[in-house]
Amino acid sequence: MHAGKKYLPVFFLAAYVMLFAPFIASGYLQTDATSLIGAGLIPFVLQNKRSPGKGIFLGLLVAALILACFFRNEQTFRYLLLVSAALFAVRYFYGNTSLLLVALLVIISPLFKYVSEVFTFPIRLKLSEWAAAMMQAGNVPVTVSGNIIEMNGAGFSVDPACMGLQMTGFSLLAGIFLIAHEQRRTQKTVKPALQPAILIAAFVLNIFSNLIRIVTLVAFQISPENPLHDWAGIMCLLVYVWVPLSSLVRYLHANYGTITSLDKQPQWEPGGKAILVHFAVLVCCIYCVFHNPPVSANAKAATVTIPQAYKTDLMKNGVIQCRSEQALIYIKPIAAFFTTEHNPAICWTGSGYELTAIREKYFGNKKIYVGTLRKGSDHLQTAWWFSSDRHITISQLDWRWKAMRGEGNFQLINVTAESEQDLNLAVHTWLKAI
Repeated sequence: MHAGKKYLPVFFLAAYVMLFAPFIASGYLQTDATSLIGAGLIPFVLQNKRSPGKGIFLGLLVAALILACFFRNEQTFRYLLLVSAALFAVRYFYGNTSLLLVALLVIISPLFKYVSEVFTFPIRLKLSEWAAAMMQAGNVPVTVSGNIIEMNGAGFSVDPACMGLQMTGFSLLAGIFLIAHEQRRTQKTVKPALQPAILIAAFVLNIFSNLIRIVTLVAFQISPENPLHDWAGIMCLLVYVWVPLSSLVRYLHANYGTITSLDKQPQWEPGGKAILVHFAVLVCCIYCVFHNPPVSANAKAATVTIPQAYKTDLMKNGVIQCRSEQALIYIKPIAAFFTTEHNPAICWTGSGYELTAIREKYFGNKKIYVGTLRKGSDHLQTAWWFSSDRHITISQLDWRWKAMRGEGNFQLINVTAESEQDLNLAVHTWLKAI
């Protein structure tokens, strides 16, 4: 390899690493436990044999994300572009990029935090029901309301820490570590299709682990202030996730793994045209990271008849704020079926509130989410749902599927009041207005 080309791989990787700095400076990438552990696993996962290649699939993905960044002014797309471009360079200059590395980079990203917090929301409610049913089957006197289980007057909530970012992230990271460790120990690699199956198994085991943890905490009345509260989670993670998952990984590698050679490949010379392509991709990444795209698709809200008692204000992010003496309403248009939305489970907690006592409630034949917001001595009642001109739903998958099929422009309606009575009146009013 010529002297100049010898340092090209280092140049590209260093450039992409530097491009992650704005995401850290803006707070988009945060240094929580999941991200730190995941980042520490990156060198451990990068152990594939040297087999450089074009990486056509990654190249097509990068091209699609570049187009998306020009038409959508969202940090998530920019982050995914940067990750995909870096993997594209690693694939071309160094060799195979495993699915484990892709999964690892997604898990340490804010995208995973959003998905974990929002899409596991219905699971947290089901966990409360399952835990209460198990205890009631054992003649333990408990009652359940939403994500709150009550026993002897004490309430225990199934919060995001139980079935959200941390426990789910740790379980998936455990799966990635065990696969990479077994590859290094046995010099075998399982088929790419089996690796996602292992991570799915880790997710399912995490649900079971949290179910046992909840039953344990409620049965022994271990409050969040008790050090045993965290230790119970750690022990359940080890016993019900790590042990069975490690056995599964060992079994799959022993019976379905193929021997991989770590011998060095013949000297390889990067092609001139390919180098130009990677330079062009790097330039596009620099532009997308530091420059706001000139074209943006504005979210279109469904038609809403705003009651006369409410004063309205249009906020900078396109959200409509409606206020009366009894209630505060946010109408939050959603740009597209694949984008994030201003979910109360994230927005209110970001404002310092704790969202508790979450449950499903029917108003007529319409089902919505209701909960309690707590911040010091301040207690508020809140409700939310997704709506279009034709549909009202609380399911993330349902509204995204309908939006993808062109069944209207969806928005999130969030109603908040000081009392349950005011909340119920406001919800009835706004359900009629949609």
